[in-house]
Amino acid sequence: MAPRCHLSYTWGVILAGIVGTLFQPWIILEQLFRFLGYSGAIMSAVAGVIICDYYILRKRRLHVKDLYRQDGQFTFNGGVNLAGMFAWLISSVLAIVFIDYMYFVGFPLSAIIYYVLMKQWYLKKFPQKEIESNYADEYLGTSANREWKISV
Repeated sequence: MAPRCHLSYTWGVILAGIVGTLFQPWIILEQLFRFLGYSGAIMSAVAGVIICDYYILRKRRLHVKDLYRQDGQFTFNGGVNLAGMFAWLISSVLAIVFIDYMYFVGFPLSAIIYYVLMKQWYLKKFPQKEIESNYADEYLGTSANREWKISV
């Protein structure tokens, strides 16, 4: 900790014990589990949006070149997909309210809300090439036997 102090091993152990006792890690651990519960509720809603977008809406297709363009199809509203944000916020709040069932609430609810918002609102406003192409293999998000040439 302080190489100029030249503490012996014994005094280092005593000092670590005192500091550990003063900070009371068992109290921090109680708060840690509460924090992990809330973050798990929030992340379950994030996972629902991500999985719904990639597997259900896009069927594993992505317009990879547009991911790297500033004016590409993924810019949405200033780079923010409002359908995803609304689905995430609503589902996160409900997952926190029902914290004992957070994964059973947050994950499916965010996927359903996101799917409905995208189909009814956002895809009409911001068309996505991989979806409009009827899921052509050209947009299959894989790099096997492909050489992506991205011109910016």
